[in-house]
Amino acid sequence: MEGFENGMYQGMMLDCLKGRSVSRPASSNQAAGREAMMIILQIVDSFSQEAKETTLSALKAWLEEDEGFIDSLVGAENMAIKKKAKEILEDTSIQSNIAPVHKSYPLMDRVVHRTEDYLFALSMYSERIQNTEIMNDENRFGWHQNNGMTYIYDEDKQYTENYWNTVNPLRLPGTTVVPVNIGTGKPDGSGFAQGGDFCSKESWVGGTSIGNYGVSGMSFSGETQGIAGDAPVSYAPDLKGKKSWFMFDDEIVCLGAGITNKNMELPVETTIENKKLRKDGSNQLLVNGEKTEIPVKEANVKELVERTADVSGTSFEQVNWAHLEGNQSVGTGYYFPEENTEIQVRRGQTTGSWKDVGTFDGESTENYLEMWVDHGQNPENASYSYVLLPEISAEETENYAQAPKVTILENSSEVQAVRHETLKITGINFWQEQGGSVDGITSDKAASVMLQETEQGTVKVSVSDPTMKNKGNIQLPISEKYNGKEVVVLSCDNEKVKKLKGKVKNGFVSVEVESLNSFGTVLDKAVSSGVDKVKTGDETPFVMLSVMFIVGGTLFVVLKRKKKA
Repeated sequence: MEGFENGMYQGMMLDCLKGRSVSRPASSNQAAGREAMMIILQIVDSFSQEAKETTLSALKAWLEEDEGFIDSLVGAENMAIKKKAKEILEDTSIQSNIAPVHKSYPLMDRVVHRTEDYLFALSMYSERIQNTEIMNDENRFGWHQNNGMTYIYDEDKQYTENYWNTVNPLRLPGTTVVPVNIGTGKPDGSGFAQGGDFCSKESWVGGTSIGNYGVSGMSFSGETQGIAGDAPVSYAPDLKGKKSWFMFDDEIVCLGAGITNKNMELPVETTIENKKLRKDGSNQLLVNGEKTEIPVKEANVKELVERTADVSGTSFEQVNWAHLEGNQSVGTGYYFPEENTEIQVRRGQTTGSWKDVGTFDGESTENYLEMWVDHGQNPENASYSYVLLPEISAEETENYAQAPKVTILENSSEVQAVRHETLKITGINFWQEQGGSVDGITSDKAASVMLQETEQGTVKVSVSDPTMKNKGNIQLPISEKYNGKEVVVLSCDNEKVKKLKGKVKNGFVSVEVESLNSFGTVLDKAVSSGVDKVKTGDETPFVMLSVMFIVGGTLFVVLKRKKKA
């Protein structure tokens, strides 16, 4: 269930996991979710008892949400599946439950962040993972689906019907792009145009986590790395920047820095939101508490791609917060920590044909609200900061803006860091090969780091190497800000880790790990044998108990100073 449970929301398969099939109207996230449920229902009884209990709880939750699933099971071949689904729904001993989770998938450049109220998904790309999947004339406008695209799954079921054929593909939420038609190249021997997908030349893509909270980052550039057998793709060779996401209970902090481009006549835009609205488009947008009147602009998707339609927005200056009313949900709030923030907003009535993005017929028209930051043409070292507040009312958004729970410690191309005051969590992305320092925390290498102070007087530290290239040490001195904490490192059976050691010098703890890798094994219990004191001469030495690696290259450390004898 590490895959299916985390990859589903209310019985729908997450769109960021569906590749080019998003361009097929009959292959919606609900259809893909139902297919997954059919498979799981047939094999669940073969699971271990623990896995079976977890799976049955998830299945019951999905079945309750998707009331049409059972009726969709027609034909003799589905009779046993239908019977099993009914049994699960009628079994009072099975409690429907899907627990909150934060899960990073470093070999996919994907992140799933599920809370009690919503699911947030993040789709990235790197030198390892493509920007999208374009094949056999399918998903032809999908260029930026992995370019830091953010998804919010809630009661609005935003992506299920007529989203991918009508959304502006050059303003996908979360992305920072130059809005240029990349195209799909010329047809190959198959008769289909297969181009438009590529890898970047960036390795720093990934993140780390503590419990159900996480931080992710993506170093991005418009310089493309071709795929074997495909024609070269030209996009924006001088575009570059750093993007980070800090994911907590009620908010997702989104930062961008070092955004630079050259030699192009188009602007660089960071899209905050591109929300499919009600059929009448009546969703109210408040900006700083004031109602907005924004004209609706009609266009079809091909005109948006070619920029032959009016793609301009209404400008709002000095924005502190905004709130967009949901379709069925409460809505989404937006908090802007930086003074003098200016945003652009466009209401669009967009017509799109499935034939334009894929191979199927069918046309529809949907209303959208686009919200973005315009960095202008050829910006140099531009930045942005905004906080997404899913499933929150306008009043709650205003209250949050007056007393935000998060503080941006730094937003630069060297370090991006956020502190959550209530959760006592600090998240940091060190972008430079030589590391950096912020808020008394230092790394000597590129790394993604999280620290959380606990009620028990300990501090948890998680560290990963998103580049997957570090063959030496990552040294993370923990400053005297955390003195008085107990050092506990959970056990590791990763054979690729050559050496682990803890040092104390001048009141600092330094954890060093050789061959920090993006793969590891989670152990449920700490190993307490073989405990050694760290010999440093410090009058209050630390004790190293054990070490744990988690999938994604995350090292967990808990710190507490040992009392004097």
